[in-house]
Amino acid sequence: MPRRSPILLFATLVALSPAWLSSAEPADTFPAGTQVTIDEHPDTPGVQSWAVTSAYQHGSNKIEYLLPDPLAPGKRYPVVYCLPVNAGTKGNWGHPLEVARANNLANRYGAILVCPAYDALPWFGENPNNPEFRQSPYFTDIVIPLVEARLPALAEPRGRFIIGFSKSAHGGLGIFLRDTARFAKIAVFENYWGRPNAEQWAKWGFADCYGTRESYALWDPQQLIDDHRKELAGGPTRIIVLTGGPKARLGVEALIGQLRDREIPIQTVADDHWNHNWTCGWLPVAVQSLLQDFNVPAPAK
Repeated sequence: MPRRSPILLFATLVALSPAWLSSAEPADTFPAGTQVTIDEHPDTPGVQSWAVTSAYQHGSNKIEYLLPDPLAPGKRYPVVYCLPVNAGTKGNWGHPLEVARANNLANRYGAILVCPAYDALPWFGENPNNPEFRQSPYFTDIVIPLVEARLPALAEPRGRFIIGFSKSAHGGLGIFLRDTARFAKIAVFENYWGRPNAEQWAKWGFADCYGTRESYALWDPQQLIDDHRKELAGGPTRIIVLTGGPKARLGVEALIGQLRDREIPIQTVADDHWNHNWTCGWLPVAVQSLLQDFNVPAPAK
């Protein structure tokens, strides 16, 4: 892949940005080799997107975003990052931004919603043996800086929120727990839990995403909860755990049990009618739970 200098990349970003977007981002924000273009033909109606190539993933991948409408001049909005559960941004489980648009979540809560695509099944780790499998660094080093450089995002920890579902709940917890000072809150639904057995490691995408068991341990929420318990215990509630039904969700129960055992404050929400997909009604509840304490004035009519 040809490498592109940070200065040239920054010039491209400024040239492509509307006048109201921030153009004061340092030129070295994005890793060398990153290229961004406006997606002229977004896949999802009503949702805007960029096409991004970088050394962290294979090929070109979309970053989709949903903005409040209208935008208030000079206002900075909190950003809710919805991490996908499949390659791309939509699949058999639905698409978070389609659900967000159908429920008018950007306007209801005065927030930007973002969904970054991945070229391979995302567990949001990092493979030390494959430089094109840096899924978590792609999110933290490219997606977040790009959003905060080109959209009216509140570029502070109190303005960054994560939502994860199933695989991306597991991955999102890893990202959040490794860098709790960078984010405000996380909400997870129907999280994967545990340490994969040999068959799961080989067939479920763990080997591709993490490369080694040692690398997996660095992103494993089960371990990270213990490693970072002092940062979260006794503080405000920053983790929301949602679950569906009607059967017991052993992974969700194990996560809740460990967090409570370590005296980490959490909020739990359960609804037996929620199924294992983006579309069944839990996503609006997750967004509301994340932003319920955020002082966001009602959007202009």
